[in-house]
Amino acid sequence: MANVEVITAWFSRTLESLNIESMSELDELRSFHSLRHTFISYVRNNANFDVALLQQVVGHEISKAGITDNYTHNTASVKRLAEVVNCYVVE
Repeated sequence: MANVEVITAWFSRTLESLNIESMSELDELRSFHSLRHTFISYVRNNANFDVALLQQVVGHEISKAGITDNYTHNTASVKRLAEVVNCYVVE
């Protein structure tokens, strides 16, 4: 079995043992590679780093944003989302 298959199998077993759904809230299959997506999205949405630094950390080619943009899911913080929900007042 190749290393990638070992890691993929381990990740699937780990998700199952932690009772984590195999499909994400975006209806995408969770995979070991999805950790990279989550990390990139979090950093790009919550921190102010030069994209070239982030690209070096995650092993992407240094470019204006390039492939890194494909990994970024723009999401708001729970605090910002709560503001939207909390503005609804039932009278």
